[in-house]
Amino acid sequence: MAVFEHCLSKHAEYSKLESFHEIDEIADAILTQPPPLYNVVKDPTITENAVLENVSQRIERDRNVFCEAQLLHKLKTKGPTIGSSHFFSGAIYKRTIESKDREIRQLREKLYDKTVSSKIDEVNVKNLKAALNKSMKYYCYAEEWQHHESERLQQDVRYLKAEMSSLMAFLINSEEEKRTMLIEMESIRNVSSAKDEERKNIETQRNEYKQKLADAYTEYLSTNELITRLRKEAEHGSDAIISRNEVLQRNIDKISKDFEITAKDLAAATLKIRDLQFELDEMVLQFNITGQAQKTAEDLNVRLGSELDQLKTTYNELRHLQSETAMRVVGLEKHIRDLEQLLEVTRTELENQASDLRTDLMAVTELKRELEELLKSSRQEVEKLSMALKSLTRTKDQTETAFRIAVQKHEKDIASREEEIKELKKLRVEDADAFKKLQEQKEQLMFQVTDLQNNLDRELSNVNVLSFEVNTLKRTSEEKIFNLEEQVEKLTNAKINLANDKRTLAEKLRVTRIDLQDKEQQLDKISTEFEGFKAGAAETVVGLRGELKDIHAKHETLSDNHKSLNQKQVILIDSNLELTVVQESLKKQVKILEGKTEDAHSQIKVLQDKNQAIYNELEISQNDKNEMKIHLDSVLQKLLETTSILNQERGESSNTIKEKTEQIIKMSKDLYRTTEDRTRLDTLCVILQEQVRCLEENLQDTQVKLAAEVFNKEQFEVHLYDLRRKLMAERSLRSDFEHMHGKIDRMLASKQLERLAAMKMRDRKLMEVSKQLALEHVRLQGISAMLPSDENLQTIESPEIPDFNPDGKPAKNKREPDMRVTVTKK
Repeated sequence: MAVFEHCLSKHAEYSKLESFHEIDEIADAILTQPPPLYNVVKDPTITENAVLENVSQRIERDRNVFCEAQLLHKLKTKGPTIGSSHFFSGAIYKRTIESKDREIRQLREKLYDKTVSSKIDEVNVKNLKAALNKSMKYYCYAEEWQHHESERLQQDVRYLKAEMSSLMAFLINSEEEKRTMLIEMESIRNVSSAKDEERKNIETQRNEYKQKLADAYTEYLSTNELITRLRKEAEHGSDAIISRNEVLQRNIDKISKDFEITAKDLAAATLKIRDLQFELDEMVLQFNITGQAQKTAEDLNVRLGSELDQLKTTYNELRHLQSETAMRVVGLEKHIRDLEQLLEVTRTELENQASDLRTDLMAVTELKRELEELLKSSRQEVEKLSMALKSLTRTKDQTETAFRIAVQKHEKDIASREEEIKELKKLRVEDADAFKKLQEQKEQLMFQVTDLQNNLDRELSNVNVLSFEVNTLKRTSEEKIFNLEEQVEKLTNAKINLANDKRTLAEKLRVTRIDLQDKEQQLDKISTEFEGFKAGAAETVVGLRGELKDIHAKHETLSDNHKSLNQKQVILIDSNLELTVVQESLKKQVKILEGKTEDAHSQIKVLQDKNQAIYNELEISQNDKNEMKIHLDSVLQKLLETTSILNQERGESSNTIKEKTEQIIKMSKDLYRTTEDRTRLDTLCVILQEQVRCLEENLQDTQVKLAAEVFNKEQFEVHLYDLRRKLMAERSLRSDFEHMHGKIDRMLASKQLERLAAMKMRDRKLMEVSKQLALEHVRLQGISAMLPSDENLQTIESPEIPDFNPDGKPAKNKREPDMRVTVTKK
């Protein structure tokens, strides 16, 4: 690639080109920086160091100043000084003279420096003029060189593009052949492996057959021995042995028949046993189901019986309460005990339900965690699939762009080749016209030669014309030969350069082929990963569907539990209402008891009034005082007993009311907890339903994405198949075009060789004609020497015949004397 370094140096920072059509020969021919014109000529105006003064220059300047001062001192005229000026003292005069001398010395030094600098400037001007002329010549030559070099480089880049396009076609063809060869090798490997497997199977069968044959041979030998022994025994045996053997044979036949019959019966019995076992399993299942149903029914009967007993007891207690207050208190105590038992039972049931709900909640949370992990894994898989999709779409876009660029390149190449074919056809037509013209000129020359041989005067006039035409043709032929040699040299150089470029491009093609193999391996890996992802996605879909079924089943169980809890809640609400009714009845009874206590208080007041009256009577009747005292003491004791009883009944009623209220509060709290649990379960059920719906949506999205990916892959494969088919068609067209181009090149080369041979033959014939004409000229000069005849005695001026030069050089201007022939009669 040394020839194209000047146009490829612009892209030196890139590792490789995406397409060789990105090379712009016109943009590469434009210079980014002007050519270095002044690097050849040195700058003559470089100043020397002015700080460190040279000693020789200083001495030369001092010497020049001293010489000028001496010369002026000699030339100075001395005149009278008296009366011409004022008188000064000697010190002032000396001082002024010294200062003037110093100034004059400085001015002389400056004058010397000016003269030296003017000489240096003159030398610099001369050098600069020479450098300017030289640089102008360089600049003109550089512009011309740049123009020619840009044209040459553009042509070289065009040739390089054409060669690279052909090499790319060859690469594609070789890759396709390699792919077909690999497919054939794979098919051959598969066939060979199948044949190897068949051979192995045949060998194993052969070994088995050998073993069987060996066993059969041993059996055959043993049977032969038995036969020989039996023959011997038969020979030496008797009829009894024969009859015994017959009996034994009959028994064996019977036993074999019985064995066959029993085997058949056993098979039928086994079938019947299997059927019976299946029926028994079904019956066991049905029995278990009925037993479970019976157990549930018994539990329900027990519960209903307990509820009925409770209702009966409550009814009897209410009747007893209505009948008697004491019995009511006993009934209330019994009812309280029953309620406590019910509360304990309900509490245990609620605790069991709460434990069940907690276990369900734990299971649901575990399921939720598993679902979240599955969601994360599925999202990761979806992200991986999306990344794989992006990479596949990127590779697809790259391949599509590469194929589009290749199609555009091939279209451009075909258009350029068609234009070249048109130009070659035009050149062929022009060459045919020129060849026809040359043939016509040749025929005209032949006619002219015949006319010249017939008519001497016309020959002499036409010889000059033919010599001129011969010279022009020789010049044109020499120029064409020179141009052809230059073209041949250029073509050889281009061929060498293209060979070098082919080597480099072959190396690059090898590298690109390795890259393509790596990319194909990566594509295979990606396809395998995609299939693995697809299989994993299918497995995950199946697993998620199973999990969804499990979740639906669990959801149904939870809904059933929720319904049962709602029923229990309704039962508890009914029991709560009954308890509230009982509480209200108890409150009414307490109010009645309070009314009775108030009546007792009113009776006590009446008795106190009576007591006061009795005291009055006692005051009146002192006789009956003791009796009345005794009677009063007894009455007071009774009153104290009644008051204590009333206080006890009031405290017991207040305690029962407090206990009932506490129980009601506990039950309400339990109900509130159950309602909270129910709401929590409802929210969890809603969350689970939402998660299930999200999972179903994700599943649908993944299925849609997978379907889209499969569809895109199928479209991509179809597009690749179409592109391969187009590439094969274009490769066939390219091969036909190259064959046609080679044929045209061979035809053009053969025609050019024929044209050169015809030109050489024409030159040879023209040389022969010129030789013949020279001989004719000599003959005619001899004839002209013999003219005129004896009858004409006057002088005749001979015609001016120009010198004929067969070499084609112009005749020299020599003035020859007029040929005057004087003839005198003797």
